Amino acid sequence: VSTQSTWEAVVSTQSTWEAVVSTQSRWGGACRSVRCDTSGCMVPKDKAVKRFQVRNLVDASGLRDLKEASVYENFVVPKTYNKMNYSISAACHHRIVRARSRQDRRKRDPPPRRKFVRNKKDEKKDQK
Repeated sequence: VSTQSTWEAVVSTQSTWEAVVSTQSRWGGACRSVRCDTSGCMVPKDKAVKRFQVRNLVDASGLRDLKEASVYENFVVPKTYNKMNYSISAACHHRIVRARSRQDRRKRDPPPRRKFVRNKKDEKKDQK
């Protein structure tokens, strides 16, 4: 029985390049990859910047036409929810994320959310 590990045996019998390629095909990586929605490059799923894009199904002019022609006063317009995956370079380019200082990079908790105020009357009450 030889005292060599299996990796050393692979390297000794094959050239180094062949050994690396054979191990890549066996294990393949830590997690699966997703496509960046802007650049199309492959990004590991845990590294990708993930954002939900929420849009109305009807644009503003079409919504105005619907309200004029509708019998109902209040109706809910359907929305589309798209989960977007971005590579780091594409997210920086499109200003979805910003570069941070070295100390701020250690912070992993999300930034504080702003309070949602439905209309301006409620906002005036909160300020008093």
